[in-house]
Parts: sequence; structure tokens; C-alpha cells
Amino acid sequence: MNWNKINSVIGSRPIYLYGRSEDWVHKAISKLEKKPVAIIDRDSAYINTIYLGVRVAPFADLQIPKDAFIIITAGDYEGIVQFLEDNNFHENSHYVISPDFSSYTDLTSLRDYSSEVLFTCSDYNDLKRARSSRKGGGLYKLKTPEGTFSRISKGSYRQIAKYSKGYLTVDYVDKKVIHLSNELSIQNEYKLPYPNSCGICIDEESNRVYIANAGKDLIEIYSLDSFNKVNEVKVLSVDGLSKAGGHHLNDLAFHNGILYYSYFSKMGMWKMGLLDGGLSCTDTKSLESATEMKITSELISNLSKPHSPFINNTSIRILDSMTGKFIQGNDSIIAKFPGFIRGIDQNNDYTFIGMSEDMYVAERTTDNSTMLNSGIYILNEAINAFRFYGTQGIMNIHSILIL
Repeated sequence: MNWNKINSVIGSRPIYLYGRSEDWVHKAISKLEKKPVAIIDRDSAYINTIYLGVRVAPFADLQIPKDAFIIITAGDYEGIVQFLEDNNFHENSHYVISPDFSSYTDLTSLRDYSSEVLFTCSDYNDLKRARSSRKGGGLYKLKTPEGTFSRISKGSYRQIAKYSKGYLTVDYVDKKVIHLSNELSIQNEYKLPYPNSCGICIDEESNRVYIANAGKDLIEIYSLDSFNKVNEVKVLSVDGLSKAGGHHLNDLAFHNGILYYSYFSKMGMWKMGLLDGGLSCTDTKSLESATEMKITSELISNLSKPHSPFINNTSIRILDSMTGKFIQGNDSIIAKFPGFIRGIDQNNDYTFIGMSEDMYVAERTTDNSTMLNSGIYILNEAINAFRFYGTQGIMNIHSILIL
């Protein structure tokens, strides 16, 4: 409720401010159309004093009528809210938190948000290799607001997908898919024929698992229950001339019979410097018997090393990793981050986005400084503000799932 609405709701009702705060009371008085009857505060230093022309007294000393309207002007508003509710004063009908608190409440809600987040790390566990790290790759769990994280299993994991029997994730170095239970213990491992597998998604209803191979630009199809291979489909440019690995097919998403896939180059020339990346889709039924599939119509185009397609209700979203843009549709930028973003999930409260240590600083064309740390952002989309939890000791975050 904004100040205009508050003034219209008050009408002839008596106004009380709850909390003698030097930060908030003067702002409230300046925006109200009439003077408050009193300021409610139990601090003995303020009782029976006058502040900005208004009497200060504890709640018990004021005979507050039931038609009163109370505006909370104290930073510790949570206890005041509970007290008012316990005394049959209800939000919006009898009281509001000062609209001037909106930024403060957004801050505290984000700062204190409690969550557990799974994330995969694709780092090599061999420290002699360039993309290795001190903690190494695998599956990790981050806790907020503590900011602590620990490794659950070791590997070089790319995308992770959830289904009723747990999780499937891809180890692109050891050429395998790992099945973890809902309790996150390893149940099984399935060998893959090729290295450099990256994306994975599940159609549980049709008993299918789809795997994207970035090295060969393949979509492999497996049965979910037996993990027998059903088919593999080669992804090609529209002219059919692209070479294996030229598209860098990476992450997948599935929704209502449609498979969404992201790639670095539509024409299959990303290794030659052409970053015409995008997001396309195909009907999964057509993949059952196909041997080739050409990238034709793009849902989102002109991207720079995109990852992590994500379905939000009926909207398609993606992370344009190199530019740090979180995109919905073909022209809507939801938020922008100062580094290489990859891995996304969301709940009813916030959106979680991963960031990797940026190895492409020289390739960037940006007016902003670049974040070189790895970690996870928690984004409040309503106010376009985020909080960052660093993951020191690892380089790359690939995929995120909120528990």
C-alpha cells in the first residue's frame, strides 16, 4: 500500500505511528494528510515526550480505538506485526508497514532467506589441468543464509535433472550418467559411448532420457527405466554443412512433448569465432526415428554462448552466458549480471542463477566490470535486485536445482 492509498483509506480515522524512529517517523509525517494522534513506543527514554510535535507513549497507556489506523515506523517491525495481530489488529485493515520500509524489507527478506540448493561443478579433479580447482568438480549443496557449501559426490558434472526417483546428472569426463536417489546417494551409473556429454532432461511419462553431446552435436535418446539406447540424432546447420562440435550443443529442457536445446552457433562455426548462438526446439516424437535434425527456426537468437534453457509457466527463458543477460523470449532482458552465468532454477520466492569464474574477459565487450568469482545469485525479479553467495575453491557452476 503506497502513501496515496494510505491517505485515502484513513479518511476520518485516527492515525497512530508505531515506533519512534528518527529514520522513519519524519518521512511518514511529511506524507500524511493529517497529524498522527500519537507515536507508540515503549522505550522508557521516550515515554511522555514530544517528538516532532507528537506525543510518545506505550501501547498500554493509549486508549486506541478499534477504528484507528496504525502505521509501523520501527525497524524491528516483525515483533510489532505479531503483537498487533495478537490484539486483533489486521494488516491493511488496521495497520500497514510504512511504505518507506519496502526497500528495507526486500533487503532483509533476501538476506535472511533460508534455502538449500544443489549445484553441479564441471571442474576437473586433476590439478594439472587448466579447468581444475582446489575443491574439484562434482555435486554440491549450498545452504543460505549461512553461505556454506559441501560436496556430495565427486566428478565433472554438467546438467542435472530431477524426476520422481531422484536425479540424473552427466559426467562429461568419465562418460557416464549418474543416478542419485532423492536422498542424494548414488544408486547407479550408466556408461555413455562418447565423451563431452553435457545436457540432460527427462520425459518420465514417455520413459525417455535425452542427452546433448557438445563434442559431436548429438542428441542421444535412452529409455529411463533400463537406460537402453533408443536413438541418436545428429544436429546440423540449415545448409547441412556443419562439422561435429561446431554448434556446441549444450543444455536441454523438456516441456509438453517439446525438447528445447541451446547452442553456441546456429551455423556450426563457433570455433571459428562466429557466436550466432540461440535456442531452438523440436517435437520429441520426431526424434525417435530421425538420424539428422537441422537447426531451422530459432525461438531466441543472436546469443553469445547461451546455456540453461528454462520453462517458466508458458514462457521460455535462457541465460546468455557471455553477456550476463537473463533473457525471456527474444527481446526481454529480465536482469543482467557482471560475469559468465550458467545454471538456473526458481521457486515462488526467488530465481537462483549460477556464475562461473570468467575465462573470457578478453572476449567481452561491456561497459561494466567483470565478476571473476564463482557463486550463486538469488534474484528478486520484482525489484531487479540480487544477493551473491560465493563458492570459493571451485571454478565452474553448470546447473542448479532448489531443494
